[in-house]
Amino acid sequence: MQRQRTIKDQDPNRRWTYDVNTRIRVVNDPPYRQIYIDYIMIAEYMTGSKFEEEAAIVMLIKNKAVSVPDLAAAFGMHHKTIYGYLSAYRVNGLEGLCPAAHYPGKVNNELVEFIRSEQRKTPHMTLTGLNRKLQRTYDLTLSESTVRKLVEAETILPLAREPDGQIHFDEILKEDRQAEDTQSAENNKGIETRYAGYLIFASLINELFSGIYEYIDGIGEGSEKTWEAKKLITSFALYFLMGLTNIEQTKTVNRRELGCLLEEESAPCSKTLKRNLPDLMENNLPRIVPDYLTWEYIEKGYAEMGQLYFDGHFVPYYGKEDIGSGFFTQRRLAVPGYEQFWANDLRGRPVFFLNSYGFSRFTQAIPELCKKAIAYMRQSEDIRPLLVAFDRGGYCRPLFRELTEMGVCWATWKAGETKYRPEEDFKETFSIGTGKQRCEYGVIFTKVRMSGDPEPVDAAIILNKKTKKQTTILYGVPEGARDFYQPVDLLKFLLCRWKQENFFKYALEEVDINQTHGLEKGTPDDAYYIPNPQYHALLAEKARLSAVLEKQEAKQEKIQKRYFTLKRKPSWESYLFQKGYQSVSCRMEQAEQRIKAIDSDLLKVPDRIPYTRKDGTPYTYLDFSKINLMNALKAAVFNMQCKMKDMAQDYFKDYRELSKFLDVLLHTGGTYEKGEQQDTVYLNPLETPSYQSAADKLVVRLNQSSPATLGKANKPLLISFK
Repeated sequence: MQRQRTIKDQDPNRRWTYDVNTRIRVVNDPPYRQIYIDYIMIAEYMTGSKFEEEAAIVMLIKNKAVSVPDLAAAFGMHHKTIYGYLSAYRVNGLEGLCPAAHYPGKVNNELVEFIRSEQRKTPHMTLTGLNRKLQRTYDLTLSESTVRKLVEAETILPLAREPDGQIHFDEILKEDRQAEDTQSAENNKGIETRYAGYLIFASLINELFSGIYEYIDGIGEGSEKTWEAKKLITSFALYFLMGLTNIEQTKTVNRRELGCLLEEESAPCSKTLKRNLPDLMENNLPRIVPDYLTWEYIEKGYAEMGQLYFDGHFVPYYGKEDIGSGFFTQRRLAVPGYEQFWANDLRGRPVFFLNSYGFSRFTQAIPELCKKAIAYMRQSEDIRPLLVAFDRGGYCRPLFRELTEMGVCWATWKAGETKYRPEEDFKETFSIGTGKQRCEYGVIFTKVRMSGDPEPVDAAIILNKKTKKQTTILYGVPEGARDFYQPVDLLKFLLCRWKQENFFKYALEEVDINQTHGLEKGTPDDAYYIPNPQYHALLAEKARLSAVLEKQEAKQEKIQKRYFTLKRKPSWESYLFQKGYQSVSCRMEQAEQRIKAIDSDLLKVPDRIPYTRKDGTPYTYLDFSKINLMNALKAAVFNMQCKMKDMAQDYFKDYRELSKFLDVLLHTGGTYEKGEQQDTVYLNPLETPSYQSAADKLVVRLNQSSPATLGKANKPLLISFK
């Protein structure tokens, strides 16, 4: 019986189609190979790329589109091989499929670099001679098959086999020259790259990072190191656009194809990124970059400042340093870590953020976030009062009072259950959204007295007329802000806080803002200070006694008023004695004396104390520089994607379809051609007609904005389709 032909038996240099089953089709279109599920392309990679083919096989299994035996028969491999791919993926993710991952404890980056250096020093070195040096240096011997596998994976330079069966390096220099000639010929014709679609963001990257580039130019005065810093920032932006969350994941990128976008032979590798990242920590860049980006958001319409959502989350720390602990809600216990607090505009787009230690509270961070936002608004000559909204983590009466004194309008959810009110009591109504997304609400404006505070807080009980759910919202509108905002405006703003949650979902899943990127120990100027529990206990006791005093004064006044309403009035002294006037006065006197004593103690007790270990030594100080820089770039990438959606939203009625379109356009390959005066990128046509029509219109709009290349020359760039 004739054996069924497999994908391995097909000619990789010719175009062909192979149907795995009724749903899956493999198309070989040199130099690319594509895999479709139900006529939708889910993977595209260079023909012969073993790593990317393994990743595509794992993706097919995870999508449950085909069984393992059928897939093994189609690709001409044993089913245990596929199970090995799945096992490596479950343990280490995509990194488990990398060639070096198949040799744990043997092959690493240091060893590969050693082999590179030795073969360049001694081109005629044999495998025996190489193993002799490996034995002396690393006490290790590699087999011929291991070396061959590394060669096939392009981990080291190609090897040549001599007739005697020994491996030599004598053809390396000749092959290098041939590769250079091939590269120059390709440059004249254009370079095929799978990352061509990312150049639609070229104009946005240059626009958003222009201030940072000017700052770097001013520091370096046009030196080569200046371009390296700019290239590093641009490279990180491209990597984050690809969905890579850390430096290690950059190993999965074809650096040569990505390098043409930077007008370089290859994009920076993971080693280069790690080696040069400390250079970006110099010249105050970790502080300058977030500030510059915030200004760019405001001035160029990426985000707005006047209305902000505040929220934070705890990031656990698993490093070696002994840092302070905070409460990790997911595990419901205190663990070492730090807090991230983000400020997002009314559309949910990130504007700025703060990092603090885990013992910091959200109620402490909100005033700092407000001060920073007000400073940006005043410098941009925005005279509006600041409007902020936050969740129940900010439920605190002293915080409400502080925000009101700062002139900030605020809104948050009331903690605890809402007392049920009949539906007919909701006389006033308002709505949010339009069309099918429109939601009607009923509202009752009232006041709520918080525990330990005699002054009531403005509140609104809202009724969702669709779900019939009732919720209480607390808000505050200072005197000077009532010309700008009404209470209904604050309610609508708080009810749209889900837009910030959408950002957090993206930031945690797509770019992982919790990555530490090498959190290092720093040198603090002073110890960390936290609120003194004793001081705040005295304040709480004073607030309680003040409430008691106010209540007893009201009783005294009530007793006095009732005396004059009596028709037959007894003696004044006997009436007061009968009504317990003396006991009320005694309690008032005791409360007043205790309040005076508390005021005296508050002058002696500090409001903040050092946060130290049990033995009194301070915890380790952590340097947030790398986190600040990386998270600022990740936030910029999110805002660029939102800006691109704004440009393309006129071509789609459904917002979800818009997101799919941009994802398809980003992953479109093409040809990058260099010119003397202008570079051109020719994108591959899109398979969906509606997507192609929208892409044509978007490209015309992008070309009208005069995009420029991302390289050192910064030449004009033309975007077109083949």
